Amino acid sequence: MKRLLDPLYRACDHRRAGPVLLAVVAAVYTLAYLGHDLFSGAAAPEARTGWWSWADQFDYYKTAAALARGHLTPDTLHYPPGYAALGTLGGLVWPAQPFFLPDLALVLAAAWAWWRLAQRVLRRFEAVVAAVLFAGTHWFLLADTTVVPWNTLGTQATLLGGMAVVVTVPGRRAVGWLAGLAVATYWMRPIDAAAFAPLLVFAVWRLPTWRERLVTGAAGLAAVAGAVAALGALNLSVFGEWRSPYEREAWRAIGFFSYPMGWKFLWLFVDGRPFFGETAPALLFRYPWLYLAVPGAVYWVRREGAAAAVALAALALNWMLYLNYNDLLPSDIYRFTLIHYLTWGFWLLLLLAAVAVRHAWRDGWGRAGFAAGAALLVFCFGLRLEERSLPAPAKMEDGWLLPPGRPVAVKFPGAASETIGALRLEGRSQQECADYLTPYESKELHVLLGSRARGTRLTLTDGRAPAATPQFSEYVWNWRAGSGRLKWFGR
Repeated sequence: MKRLLDPLYRACDHRRAGPVLLAVVAAVYTLAYLGHDLFSGAAAPEARTGWWSWADQFDYYKTAAALARGHLTPDTLHYPPGYAALGTLGGLVWPAQPFFLPDLALVLAAAWAWWRLAQRVLRRFEAVVAAVLFAGTHWFLLADTTVVPWNTLGTQATLLGGMAVVVTVPGRRAVGWLAGLAVATYWMRPIDAAAFAPLLVFAVWRLPTWRERLVTGAAGLAAVAGAVAALGALNLSVFGEWRSPYEREAWRAIGFFSYPMGWKFLWLFVDGRPFFGETAPALLFRYPWLYLAVPGAVYWVRREGAAAAVALAALALNWMLYLNYNDLLPSDIYRFTLIHYLTWGFWLLLLLAAVAVRHAWRDGWGRAGFAAGAALLVFCFGLRLEERSLPAPAKMEDGWLLPPGRPVAVKFPGAASETIGALRLEGRSQQECADYLTPYESKELHVLLGSRARGTRLTLTDGRAPAATPQFSEYVWNWRAGSGRLKWFGR
């Protein structure tokens, strides 16, 4: 076996191997792009065929086309324009597919950043094998999150680039690079720029003198603040307000943290059945190799020190914010491809899983990481969120009296799910996601009221009252061993 593998190791260790591998990635990406089921060919995006029929992708295109004309309007500016601006440049080469060249460049940039990180902990051939195995077994995931134009392709490149910078680049250059990447990220997806906070703080802190820390930190902060102010000024010129309708909707109408963080973790990573009734496996069972990232992370921090810990903190911060975004639900992960919010982190976790297989088992701390991963697996096998009925609600003249705690689930027997618009709390209509959630496939009206749903008097105002008294329930934690989740692995 060694005689067979040695030539491959030597080929990957050649000084020109990096550019050759990037060329291979470019060729594979091009074939995947042209061969995608939703590829719309030479048809104009205005025809709304292929992925241009999707709302997000067409919004990117409208902004790119408006930037090419030099005139943005409230109708043509939806998301922050950073990603669309790349499409403006790409449209000069291929008007029907303005995001092909930018997306190719972003994928190559992300691959380069991952390659820089991988070379520090794996032999080049080992990194290639890990990437090929991942692409070969997750091609369906990559097709919908990497080939279809998403503005998260831009932040995937900047976030992985930021991690590569903090691990490999010393001194003030790291702060400059990180500030620039944070600025670019903010103009594409403002929430993703938050992940640069630990990276920038660490890069500034490790400078040798307080003078350098103060001067360099102030310069980096000024760059980021300038990007925030510039985007606000653009919104003001287009919408007459500092925040765009998209930003207001994301922060106020949809919002964050309306439901317990532990619940969101369980729904997305462990079990989507409680309340939602989802039968598809959650992320930790669909992608069981994620458990290997635990010992890999332990070994990586041992190897790279605080820089690796800060990179992991950036990933954790980004995922925590998306985990607690009220609109990210188990029904959306696959049906509406919202997994693209999270998949940039899969590349780092893939590297850590490969490190675990290659190195961590030889190290004492790495073996402790394997034990921690096994403990997490056992914990997730039995972790449950179970429904518990509450006493029947008190009847009021025009409704029912809610219990004081939140979240609380309310099921209306006999009322169709379409009557959700008639739901009132203290006479006020409620905002989906921010105030309540509903199962994706539910024929009867069934809602989960979150922490922002304030009040105690619940009514249905359209006269189509349910045939029976609403059933109130709460969800409580439990741990019970069982083999039912075994069948989910790898589905």
